[in-house]
Amino acid sequence: MAPWRIRATMDEIDVAHRYVGHPMIFSVRLHHGGQFTKFPGRKYIKGKQNYVDLLDIDTFAIHDIDEMMEELGHIDSDETLLYYHFLRPFGNLDFGLFALGSDQDVHHLGTFVANHKLIDVYIEHGKTNLHTYSMSPNLSKVKIVEIKEPPACSKQLFLEWNDSPIEHESVPDLTEVKNDSHLDKEPSLVDHIEFEMNVENEDDYDGSGHNNGSGNDEFDDDSESEDSDFFIDEDNLIHDVDVDMKDLHMNIDKDVEWVGGSSESNVPEDTQQGDLEVINTEVLLSGSSSDEANDGKRRKTIRAIQRAYENDAALVSETFYIFQTFSSSKDFKTQVKLHSIRTRREIQLEKNDKNRVRFVCKGTIPNLATNEEEKCPWVIYCSKWKRDIDWMVKTYTKEHRCLQTRKVKACHYKFLSEHIVQVIETNPKIPIRALREQLQREYQMDISHMKTFREKQQALKHVQGDYASQYRLLRDYVLEVQARNPDTTVKFDVESEANPTVETRTFKRIYVCIGALKRGFAVGRRDFLGLDGAFVKGPYPGQVLSVVALDGNNGIYPLAYVVVESETLNSWTWFLSNLGDGLGRAHCDALTNNLCEAFNSKIEDGRDAPIINCIEFIREYIMKKIVKVDKEIQKVVGPLTPTATTILDKIKSKAEQYVATFCGAGKYQVAGPWQDQCIVDVGQQSCTCKRWELTGITRKHGVAAIWDMGRNDKDVGIPESFVHPCYWLSSWKEMYSFKVSPINGRSMWEKSAIPTTLLPPKHRVPIGRPKKKRTISIVEKEDFVRGNTTSRAHRSVTCTKCNNVSHNARTCKGQRPIIGGGGGQSQVKGKGKGKATT
Repeated sequence: MAPWRIRATMDEIDVAHRYVGHPMIFSVRLHHGGQFTKFPGRKYIKGKQNYVDLLDIDTFAIHDIDEMMEELGHIDSDETLLYYHFLRPFGNLDFGLFALGSDQDVHHLGTFVANHKLIDVYIEHGKTNLHTYSMSPNLSKVKIVEIKEPPACSKQLFLEWNDSPIEHESVPDLTEVKNDSHLDKEPSLVDHIEFEMNVENEDDYDGSGHNNGSGNDEFDDDSESEDSDFFIDEDNLIHDVDVDMKDLHMNIDKDVEWVGGSSESNVPEDTQQGDLEVINTEVLLSGSSSDEANDGKRRKTIRAIQRAYENDAALVSETFYIFQTFSSSKDFKTQVKLHSIRTRREIQLEKNDKNRVRFVCKGTIPNLATNEEEKCPWVIYCSKWKRDIDWMVKTYTKEHRCLQTRKVKACHYKFLSEHIVQVIETNPKIPIRALREQLQREYQMDISHMKTFREKQQALKHVQGDYASQYRLLRDYVLEVQARNPDTTVKFDVESEANPTVETRTFKRIYVCIGALKRGFAVGRRDFLGLDGAFVKGPYPGQVLSVVALDGNNGIYPLAYVVVESETLNSWTWFLSNLGDGLGRAHCDALTNNLCEAFNSKIEDGRDAPIINCIEFIREYIMKKIVKVDKEIQKVVGPLTPTATTILDKIKSKAEQYVATFCGAGKYQVAGPWQDQCIVDVGQQSCTCKRWELTGITRKHGVAAIWDMGRNDKDVGIPESFVHPCYWLSSWKEMYSFKVSPINGRSMWEKSAIPTTLLPPKHRVPIGRPKKKRTISIVEKEDFVRGNTTSRAHRSVTCTKCNNVSHNARTCKGQRPIIGGGGGQSQVKGKGKGKATT
């Protein structure tokens, strides 16, 4: 007695729960007594269904189904002909049916049993109109015969199975099967299928490898310090915080187009193999377009076929498949090029017109024995029907038999630049060599140094924006900065234009002074400014001129900056006249311009960027610096800034050696070692050494006088109270209480109402290359001493033989002597073979 049982009904939800822990046990839902409708949208009609449970895949065989059919009354003699098919889980009747007629077919079914406990089995009676038996893994008895027809008739194909001809389903018609090697593996629904649209002059390909149709498609330098004049001043060391500017991102190029990551992620490497089959869709797509009823029917049929393919779960991981649609030929070409790069095959565009695109693989299959080469069979064809909007794949042979290559034409610098944008955003200064090695490892291709350089420049252009186009947006950027930062002053200077009606103006200069910096500088009470310039690199070279102040802690405090064509008297005059003259007296003894040199080093990364990026880099640096210094201020305890406290502590230690003598009227005579004696007026906070007035910090003479006043019962306070307010902690805190406000992105900028458009500045080539070393003065040249001797550096050498300069007698080449010069003998080469004369 068979262990299985046939039921009329079954709780399908309970099947999976009942078979938990039994991976080999499953149930079958039998569909019998009916027939299949035509493709597409196939259904099983006029049939019944029963359930069979407690089946074990290890013992299950075809004769078990025979016994089920006999029990259901469908087998009454030995001549009864039945065809069994099973439906793959989550498949559809158009493409999910597989043959169930051999042990191999049963093994194929068993691959689904572990995860799917209810399998649908369909029965055909008498004959089959399906081609599932041609897709079966067991095809030892199946052969395909092509029957020739008159030219006016279409080709027909018949299956012979067990020597009994069975007509293949009418739509679609198979017309060619080149190879049966795919019969040894589980078939894929889209392997080796080619659709040819029956349109007039559809393809000019002559089959010989030639096309009669349309044409084909298709230094990093280290940072220079030529403008650095930094000197060491131990008494006025610059104390500044580090501001991280690596995450600056200012993409304002509105014309940037990207290839998204989704395209990349949806292009897996093709590793399966297959052969070419042809399905004749003449029945679907041919005929007169004047018959609107037939035309609509054909379109409806195509859409049904397409939906069936798209709903098939096996096609999710496929790169291309039949009936796949694209919105344009450009999208299709992009996907093919990505496939070429991923598989490392040289794929060439063979046909390209407004309705058809065909790609073929140009790789070859070498035969080492005969030294002959065979062409790779990979081909894909996509076209658009005259009345369709989308492009559809109608021919696809997915097998690549050729060898992979390390040189693919599609892997050009533009493609690579689109895929290294994130790398460039993270590390814009990545060396060319490192970037090249990274790309070669990722794509496994040979990438030259120049290609890597070009792709990096292209990616930088996408990230930072175009140099020329940013000048058109400069006024919009200025309006946004002024709207977010009140009391901000920005001024332009353009080249003079003879014709005032011209709609463009050529950019010359721009001046920026942010309102928060004005107020912070005013409350800082230290009116000391440093002026300096730094070179601007790029296609429009110039200079960034800056005015930098010092805060109470000897930290740099940028006040204003300009971008000008060059550092000239005219540009400096224009800059300082815009800065204004509302400054009282400086309290600083700094004799160097280290504060400006420090500021120039901070903005070095932004000086070679486009104009808006350059200005925005400086603004964002200042914005971050103010916030970071404000955090440091919150940690300080005491009446003075940390730098002022350190200086005053040193002064106090020296003041211990001085003696103050009161002279009346608030004046003291203060004497110390080395005959150092000065007059101090505590009321006026002055000293004859002038250091108190110059720096604003009480010096050793003043501290000694203040201590003497305290010893004589005078309430004068501590020496810290005699320090200028610019060094007070409260002043320092108030100075950094004015914050630079952030701004919106380019899409939210207000449009400038000025009718003219800014153009890039005129190209000016600087005179000579900027010097990398400081120019040595005449005094240094004459008196430069090394040890106990005077150096001969920078002095010309005179030859004692020929009396010429720039070389000595040892390196003399026998040049013509200068008459009357030199004290030695000069030899001149004579003519011919004569000897030299004295």
